[in-house]
Amino acid sequence: MTTTDPSTSDRPYTTFVIRLLRDEAGEESAIVELVRTGEKQRVYGLAAIGEAIADMAHRDRDVSDPDPGSPYVA
Repeated sequence: MTTTDPSTSDRPYTTFVIRLLRDEAGEESAIVELVRTGEKQRVYGLAAIGEAIADMAHRDRDVSDPDPGSPYVA
């Protein structure tokens, strides 16, 4: 069953692509890509993937949904 939350239905999703690699020693690294901008960040370790997503999403939100009182609003 799919439901739509009316409070978020008009807001676009932020989409990420994660390319995960595990080397011969079993260590994970990944490329995290913010699809809208093409920005990529290389991270090491699974925990770092979540941190990179949080960082990129936060910065993307600041750029795409600025505070109306901000002097940077066009």
